[in-house]
Amino acid sequence: MDNVPTTGNHSNSNPTRKIGEWAETAACEFLTGKGYRIVKRNFTFAKAEIDIIAVKDKTLVFIEVKMRSRLDYGQPFDAVTPKKIRMVMLGINGFLLINKDFKDFDQRLDVISIARINGEVTIDHFENITQMMSF
Repeated sequence: MDNVPTTGNHSNSNPTRKIGEWAETAACEFLTGKGYRIVKRNFTFAKAEIDIIAVKDKTLVFIEVKMRSRLDYGQPFDAVTPKKIRMVMLGINGFLLINKDFKDFDQRLDVISIARINGEVTIDHFENITQMMSF
């Protein structure tokens, strides 16, 4: 996880997208290290996107990845708003509509929060966030 892209003047590239891709890859490595099997990355349905879909045991886990390199506006997790969750839920419904193989699986929504401050990377995994938040 050392080669974290940084923002700056990158010709012919989108630095924000590269950082997002790095964060999602770091999250996938973190999850596989905890015994998850990655099913899909960047699933899109309508205008909704799910960053990572994984399976652990008999649970289908939909994961939103948030990363920040500065904490001026709070922790990465703070960017997960009720509006964002509603959009992810739309994506979840679309995924389940298309992928009937998972109909008997339990489901939950998690957030992987990644902070990279002064070169130090911290990854936090918040499980089943819909139980943690009020709508």
